[in-house]
Amino acid sequence: MNRPESIPTISRHGVATLPQMLERTASLFPDRGIVHVSPLDGAEDLQTYAELRDESRMVARLLLAKGWRPGDLCLFVLSDSRAFVTLFWGCQLAGVVPAPLAPLQGNQVDSLEADKIRHVATMLRRPILFESRDDERARTLQALATEAEVPLLYADELLVEATLGLHADQELPAVTETDLVVVQYSSGSTGMPKGVELTHRNLLANIEAQITFTRAEPDDVLISWLPYFHDFGLFWSHLSALYHGMKQVRMDPAHFARRPMLWLEKAQSHGATLTNTTPTALDHLIANIELKLQRGPLTGLDLSALRAILIGAEMINASACRRLVELLAPYGLGDQPFVTGYGLTETTVVATAVPCGTPLISRRIHRRAMTDDRLAVAAPAEAVDATEFTSVGPAVAFCAVRVVDEQRNELPRDHIGVIEIAGENVTRGYYRNPEATRQALRDDWLDSGDMGFIDEDGHLYITGRAKELIIVNGHNYYPYDLERIALRAPDASRVLKHVTICGYWHPGRRRDEIALFYVPARLPEAEIELTLARINARIADYAGFALDRVVELTNRDIPRTSSGKVMRRVLSDRLLAGSHADRPAP
Repeated sequence: MNRPESIPTISRHGVATLPQMLERTASLFPDRGIVHVSPLDGAEDLQTYAELRDESRMVARLLLAKGWRPGDLCLFVLSDSRAFVTLFWGCQLAGVVPAPLAPLQGNQVDSLEADKIRHVATMLRRPILFESRDDERARTLQALATEAEVPLLYADELLVEATLGLHADQELPAVTETDLVVVQYSSGSTGMPKGVELTHRNLLANIEAQITFTRAEPDDVLISWLPYFHDFGLFWSHLSALYHGMKQVRMDPAHFARRPMLWLEKAQSHGATLTNTTPTALDHLIANIELKLQRGPLTGLDLSALRAILIGAEMINASACRRLVELLAPYGLGDQPFVTGYGLTETTVVATAVPCGTPLISRRIHRRAMTDDRLAVAAPAEAVDATEFTSVGPAVAFCAVRVVDEQRNELPRDHIGVIEIAGENVTRGYYRNPEATRQALRDDWLDSGDMGFIDEDGHLYITGRAKELIIVNGHNYYPYDLERIALRAPDASRVLKHVTICGYWHPGRRRDEIALFYVPARLPEAEIELTLARINARIADYAGFALDRVVELTNRDIPRTSSGKVMRRVLSDRLLAGSHADRPAP
């Protein structure tokens, strides 16, 4: 498979940079814009694209007057939607490069979010931008900023100062398509995070590619709860919508977590035609709907306008997608709403996708052929050892995808190997980290770190992360598959609210071990132990080995990325460090 050729002109609208994109949209669609939904009470605040342009211009001039220069970085630790987009675009117009990070969820200085802020601020030595000094988290952010020896700036104060318009004489700098738009710290980064460099050209290439599978138009309406610090929330949900000039409705992710049905209610009230989600969030929504349906039908819900639900950022469970369609069909949801896709921060957001309106595609393959021979061999529905994977589509425009072996030789169709990606949407490297860049990018191909296969139709299927493979007696097992085996044990999905399986090397016992981490329902201990024993027996039957340890957790104990993926490495590291109490598997 050849790498796609560089395209001189990418944008159908003739724009080469994000500032040009904002100017075009604000001029053509001045009264459309962003509906910011308050996480406190659901109240709505419309910020038109004309207002966004004018407000961000004032921010840009203020930044330049304060001594900021094109290419300077600023760490964004913001959760307020209007403040984020106004300051983000102010930075774009000034040539300043935002580096969005997940906001603190509380005041703990040792949380995953705090650790990431600490590491990035220490590496970059650049200011941190936070909501307000009146926010209860400000003291924690100030401690982190002091530790990293960087200034802490407050968004509300900058925005008020910008509205005074005292720096109208500041000339905005010229921006080129090869300049940085953002340094994005990938959602799974732990320890020493890596900042992905993305340019204006990267962004515009991927936005244009998205049109080919979403078939988006200016009259579409997009609703999203995904956070701005995640590429699925910033690049697809916000920038792509703005590129088209469509109305966008923005919810806070914590608001969605508390009230998932509000997502559907706001979709209905605004006539949303497009939305996006992650598989973890989909499971959360399904559980909430099923609970509500126990009390009776969902009154007044009409989702007939919603034509596409983009889903990605994690392994996609086809059965969960089918379940949502089944639940919401009586309320107008079509039978083919899901647009499955795959991508990384390093590929801007999307590398492959199934076109809108395509039926959900999945493959059932023999587990033994997958683990022993790394082959995707079709299995009939009744096959005992069958496992199902969902298609995430062919490569999008301006992008190429291939599957290779350990020597980076391209593999034939239906052979499982490492996924590599090349194209206009792929990062040029990691910020100030040439060694990481050298390891990830070779001959312009990005090593994704994911395993998968491509079928005869050119569709990609993800089987798991290469670093998370569990190797037993020379056979490769995927945690995602083992977890599905576990949850099919009798009563498992009722008795256990969550299951994660990890493999790790135990230095004290000098051997590889496999642990099951679980969150129990409020049931008698004997019932939970019986279910764990059934799970262990089922894994032994289907995979040929038993679990070593089991670890009981609460939902709060489960470390997740910004997209909701469980951070297995963190779980196993905590187990080895003694942070979690484990016991032999029953």
